[in-house]
Amino acid sequence: MLSIITANASRRSNMELLRIIAMMLVVIVHMCGAALGLPAPKGDIASITSSDWWKLSVESISIIGVNIFVLISGYFGINTRWQTFWRFSLQCLFYSVGIYLVGWLIGIWQLDWNVILRSSHIYTESYYWFVPAYFGLLIIAPILNAAIRQLSQHQYLLLLIAVAIVTIYGGWWCRLPFSDRGYSTYNFAFLYLIARYIALYIPSHSTPSLRLRLNYITAYLLFSVGILVTSLYIDNAFHYNSPLVIGAALSLTLLFTTLNFRSATVNLIAASSFSIYLIHMHPLLWIRLKNAVKAAASAYDAPAFALWCVAVILIMLIACPLIDKIITILIRPLSDILTATSTRLTHLITRHLPRKQ
Repeated sequence: MLSIITANASRRSNMELLRIIAMMLVVIVHMCGAALGLPAPKGDIASITSSDWWKLSVESISIIGVNIFVLISGYFGINTRWQTFWRFSLQCLFYSVGIYLVGWLIGIWQLDWNVILRSSHIYTESYYWFVPAYFGLLIIAPILNAAIRQLSQHQYLLLLIAVAIVTIYGGWWCRLPFSDRGYSTYNFAFLYLIARYIALYIPSHSTPSLRLRLNYITAYLLFSVGILVTSLYIDNAFHYNSPLVIGAALSLTLLFTTLNFRSATVNLIAASSFSIYLIHMHPLLWIRLKNAVKAAASAYDAPAFALWCVAVILIMLIACPLIDKIITILIRPLSDILTATSTRLTHLITRHLPRKQ
């Protein structure tokens, strides 16, 4: 449902495919680093086992998923409206509370109204860290869009350089709390500004050359290798505000902007890809998935475990969007009512505000 947030009326399947890939990368990161844990060698290369090398390598190539999601939003631009707000909020709320209720109904969890109440606080006490961070971006997107319209290309570029310095030096290197490892609205706003600049000032290629695409692929691989190398020495290599992580995400995004195709199937899956995150990271399900990943890693050799992970991801890719189509139908009437009510109240309030003479 994240695709409804962007002003992408034509639903370009190349970018929708990238959205699906980004969600698959998010799942891989959770199954690798979050479930199995990552080593922290801090320069002690000799202590790294072959298993550690695999985990660090997988994490290095997949850590860009979240950043790509935000870059896609920035590339098309966010058109924040009441409908956007209510659909996003209700979708997150429905999964956060609904999965608890379903778990209670099928007998795998005891009903606790305090937990139900806390799970409804999707923007304040959410275990979905992405939700409040992205909601913040929704709120400030109109301000960012208005500012962008007033800036010349030169001014815009200077702004990006300034924000990049603050983000990388202050947020990533000095680890100041405003950026919070990239888990923040601030970092999302920075990515949004980068992607809007690309959409506005980097010309699209109707017939992109193979060399251009190879350059983007090479850049992605080099950034990924850079992430891997830095992870051997520092513990913030996988932070979302890392310049290497941002660079890798940007390279892959630019690669997909050179593609151009239409696929109803891709668009259908991509429209509900955010549900994969909301479902598999719910505490009631995440702990079970985490334990299953650990058990499979212990029971299988590396090739078999890799196939097991691929099978699980493919099941998510099919099942979660199907579930989300049902959820979308269920929440649409309430969303429409809340949207209409909010719109009427907004018009009523603005009509009585003093007008500029």
